[in-house]
Amino acid sequence: MQAFRLSAIPVHRGGPYDSSCLALYRSAFPIIERIPYGDLHAYTEQDLSDFGALLDNEEFVGLYFVMHQTGASCLLYFAVRGDLRGQGYGSAALALLRELYPAGLFLFVEEPDAARPGNDLRLSRIRFYERNGLADAGFAYPLEIVYRLMTLNCQIVAADVDRACAQVMPAYLVGKGNIDTDPPASR
Repeated sequence: MQAFRLSAIPVHRGGPYDSSCLALYRSAFPIIERIPYGDLHAYTEQDLSDFGALLDNEEFVGLYFVMHQTGASCLLYFAVRGDLRGQGYGSAALALLRELYPAGLFLFVEEPDAARPGNDLRLSRIRFYERNGLADAGFAYPLEIVYRLMTLNCQIVAADVDRACAQVMPAYLVGKGNIDTDPPASR
């Protein structure tokens, strides 16, 4: 595996790497899974989350968004630039996040479903996370689609997931409230 010099820096509205994070956020996550981009900043400004850029030296390679919790935190968004995937950056970034969040992390991955398109990608993501030390929490969480819970260095129960979702998802869980509708000028 290639040696990386990964670091994580906070992302602020209009600051360095904000536009890179916006572009990656929009390309890596389907609209149905995105909360409005401005809300990522708002939650961070309220000290409810960490929104960060992942850098290799000074080069932007990815992003993460972690909701603070008592105990384990929720890794809600995590992505590596498309042109860098498969080169070890994701594994290196997860190792860095493991150091930054020693109480552990949990995340949602789409539950495999052979009847829906994209099942190979869903299975590939789960295998990636397993190779990097995450474990299946043993239950799924149904939102608009069913998500599997995976954990890193922690035990998780449904109440932890409910707390994480209650912080960030009240509007997300209702109808079209989850669609990223920020007008381009405000981004």
